[in-house]
Amino acid sequence: MTIQNYVLRICAMLVIATLLIAGCAAPTPSPTPPEVPTPTEVLARTEVPTETPTAVPAVEEPKVGGYATLVYGEDPDTLNLALSGAWITGQVAWAIVEGLVDVGPDGFYRPLVAAELPSKQNGTVSEDGLTITWKLRKGLKWNDGQPVTSEDIRFTWKAVMASGIDKAGFDQIESIETPDDLTVIVHYSSFYTDYLGQFKYLFPAHAGDPNDMPNWEYNRNPIGTGPFMLKEWAVDDHITLVRNPYYWKEGKPYLDGVIYRIVPDYEAHLLMLAEGDVDHLWISPSQIPQVREMENVDLYEGDIGWMARLWFNLADPSADGEPEPPHPILGDPKVRLAIKKAFDWDQIIYGIYNGLGAIRATTPFYKGWYKVDIPAEPIDVEAAKALLEEAGWKDEDGDGIRECHGCLYASEGTVMSLRLEGYKYTAEWDQAHIVAQDMLKDIGIDVKLQLDEMSYMFGTFADGAPRATGDFDMLLYDTTSGIDPQEHFYATFHSSQIPTKANQGQGRNWCRYVNKDVDKWLEEAGLTPDIEKRKELYTKIAKQLDEDNPVLCGVIFTDNLAYSKRLNGWVPNLYWPETADMEDWWISE
Repeated sequence: MTIQNYVLRICAMLVIATLLIAGCAAPTPSPTPPEVPTPTEVLARTEVPTETPTAVPAVEEPKVGGYATLVYGEDPDTLNLALSGAWITGQVAWAIVEGLVDVGPDGFYRPLVAAELPSKQNGTVSEDGLTITWKLRKGLKWNDGQPVTSEDIRFTWKAVMASGIDKAGFDQIESIETPDDLTVIVHYSSFYTDYLGQFKYLFPAHAGDPNDMPNWEYNRNPIGTGPFMLKEWAVDDHITLVRNPYYWKEGKPYLDGVIYRIVPDYEAHLLMLAEGDVDHLWISPSQIPQVREMENVDLYEGDIGWMARLWFNLADPSADGEPEPPHPILGDPKVRLAIKKAFDWDQIIYGIYNGLGAIRATTPFYKGWYKVDIPAEPIDVEAAKALLEEAGWKDEDGDGIRECHGCLYASEGTVMSLRLEGYKYTAEWDQAHIVAQDMLKDIGIDVKLQLDEMSYMFGTFADGAPRATGDFDMLLYDTTSGIDPQEHFYATFHSSQIPTKANQGQGRNWCRYVNKDVDKWLEEAGLTPDIEKRKELYTKIAKQLDEDNPVLCGVIFTDNLAYSKRLNGWVPNLYWPETADMEDWWISE
């Protein structure tokens, strides 16, 4: 899953430091560059917490030594963050790997491998915003002892571009200069909104052939600058990390290491927590009451997190990912609207989660400064049935399942049967798929369920993952937008971002959604530093998505974490992976 953890509420007004605006669009004749305001802050939130989240209270000085234990339901498919969006990949990799910057608990960028944040004040951002100069920290080493240099940043760019995976933004870099070991000069062809967050992970130049990333040894044993490094990976049992002897923060990490236990039975995780066998655990909303009763455990109840959505494939699953021909059933907008009218998300929110940690949502633009209010579609099963009749899907043989009789794209007599794919997780999450199946059966649609391992569902085009290759009908999973939402929305809804066999799986427009107006509005949003203008454009996009229905937005899950009372130094971070600050964790006995 890409699930409920990294970012709870990114209610950020990007101060224009992040808005040295990149058009995510394909290169076009450059407009007259807007005046780039002086970058000062990175984020200016429209809803500011009364106080910054604080660390788990500590009554004594940090102790050095010991291991923290976490538990997850399956192994990562890889530890290369460029190759996988799976949640478990990030939970392990972010304890090993760092980028030029990260985002602190207060919602502001802060330098890591970089010595400072680029800005106009310090002379590292050009007047037109097309040249960004990064200064690296002195004396940094990778966990194999080799020095970190500017060439590593250039190599990262080359490797991402060569891989053809998730290269949005990187393809706007024209060149990177490395005049010395600690200076990186990035030249962009057009403004890039999130230049500060672009190099969120780095590869050493000796990671492997940039043209052969899927086969790197790095993928199983990352070389990073973070507090820990891999010691052992026993598949289906555990992953053990130990202290990185070259870590750059003096006196840290406090822990000797971290153990990630792999236990497929998600229901067993809570018992392990209660018995003191786990120190840090993401919990399902329905488990909150049980955790509150545990004497040896504290609970962090977060705010708005990731949203579960029903994703439609608008293209024929046999088309190698191409947007044409249309999906024989879901290609018809009337069918998608009928499903929307019949899909009662409250059955999941209240029927499964009892209203705990689950909130109704109607649009991908659901939080922060770019939040758009879209009214929920009234549930009307009879109207849904009427739409399907009108679309040529009728049950003439009386078996309860419709067939094509004059429908738009399918051949005559085709049974209205769809496959719904999701990932294996908790009993509640599994039940949500069954509820979805029943709701669609009520309007005459046969739904076959398929629950995959997360690593498979969120795999790459080269892996044959159905989401990437387009070999699916419907997907149910959760995701969110990033610190600057432009890259996420562009990659998800712009037609240039449809992964196909021809483009080797580049892009994340899994729905194979094509709308010229949405393309234009996304391009415009990527070329203006005006927050209000961007909000106006995002509002247009949100309304068009609500009309076209390539995806149905449904449930926002809050981020709920349980941690043992012996764990100290963990700081809830609404903006970054919860395991990315492990250098500050320590164990008291």
